[in-house]
Amino acid sequence: MSESKYTNHLGQSVTFNDGNGYNLNPLPTYSYALNPLVINSRIAGFERSETTAYAIEIGIKGKNVKDVDNKLDSLTAIFQSDISANSPGRLTINEYSLDCYICAMDISQNLHSLRAAAFTIYTDLPLWYKELFTAIFSPTSSLILNGGDDFAELTYPHGYEVGYPCPVNTLSVDNPSLRAAHFRLIIEGPVTTPTVIIGGHTYSASVTVASGSKLVIDSRKETLTLIDSSGTQTSVFDKRNRSSYCFERIPPGENAVSFTDIQKFYLTLIDERRYPQWST
Repeated sequence: MSESKYTNHLGQSVTFNDGNGYNLNPLPTYSYALNPLVINSRIAGFERSETTAYAIEIGIKGKNVKDVDNKLDSLTAIFQSDISANSPGRLTINEYSLDCYICAMDISQNLHSLRAAAFTIYTDLPLWYKELFTAIFSPTSSLILNGGDDFAELTYPHGYEVGYPCPVNTLSVDNPSLRAAHFRLIIEGPVTTPTVIIGGHTYSASVTVASGSKLVIDSRKETLTLIDSSGTQTSVFDKRNRSSYCFERIPPGENAVSFTDIQKFYLTLIDERRYPQWST
């Protein structure tokens, strides 16, 4: 199992299980239950009950009591900042992330150089997600950015990391998953009524995106946000194209991409599942 990490809304993070003194038992996050659908006294299928709370255990080890106390204070400060700001953090396990709050603690062990505590995770979106890749499109070409540390000088809007670029010659996007993928679409201005067609489906909004501004369509959160050059964010949900569902997931396989009057946009495909992937 790979390292786990929690990152708060400010970008402050703590990494678990890497020898730095913080150890996380992630097994509870893999728990699930299926409820039978009973019709006329017969089982017609199953549905998953939504889990909105997880109990996890974090162990803290240090050189002495003071070191353990300082580590616990640092850890809880990272968690508490999200609660104070009412803005969720992100727990990542095996490359899959969950937007959540960690807002309950019960210390179960308190020794000289070891402390263990049970924490409770709460979420209103109990689905784990992983960004598969980001594609950058321009009128004549596209560029795929996969995860990794190479080419770190390439930047992505809002500070998202990008990695090794692999140029492709056709304006299309390939969803490698077996299921339709969520997406985040970022369209740069200037453009009026930005419209992108992916796999024959139209994603559009009746807004004017000025030069230096961006329109962000997020299918997971079902939001349309206009971000101006100063960083001010404005919801333009009511400006969405109502004749074509603008949060429609991207189908598996190769999907043709077409657009007009847009100089550049970013498309990130996001895999989503009920619990983190066990293997890496």
